This record gives sequence, structure tokens and C-alpha cells, in this order.
Amino acid sequence: MKEQTINISRLRTQPRQVLTRVQSRGKSVIVQVLGQPIAAILGVAEYRELLELKRARAARQRRFASIRQAARRNTLTESDALSLALEAQRASVR
Repeated sequence: MKEQTINISRLRTQPRQVLTRVQSRGKSVIVQVLGQPIAAILGVAEYRELLELKRARAARQRRFASIRQAARRNTLTESDALSLALEAQRASVR
């Protein structure tokens, strides 16, 4: 998705127009100050999707950490390792 880049002064003078564009057209907006991006404005659906992706990534990282810990302790059988890896793989597809 192509986002629009605007300066903070436009956001100050036209907040309703910027937010309407985000809501009605599904376009993200990058806000700049002195030419540097400082924030992004995106629709609620896209925000929620990003949160879910972040949660799923954290869950995968926890699963792989437990596999690594068990492997370091040498308490993980090959069957257990395969089972945990398949569980992590299934979770990443969701």
C-alpha cells in the first residue's frame, strides 16, 4: 500500500481531511517534521492487523526459545523437538 507523506503543519491545519483520507481510502499517512518521518497514521483495521502479527511473532519467539533451552539442557528428544517445531510452524501460518 502506498502511503502519503505530509508535513506536521498540514496535519495541524487540516486534521479532519487527513483523518478522512485514512479512514475512507485506507491510505496510511507518514507525518514529517523538518523532513524527518516521526509518526504514521493508519486505519484501525490495519493497526489491529499489525498488533495481531506482533502477538503471533512474540508467540513464535517464545516457542523457539523453549526449544533452544531444552536443547541446551539436553532434555529434548528428537521426537519432542520435531513436535515443537511443527507446533511453531503451524502457529506461524495463522
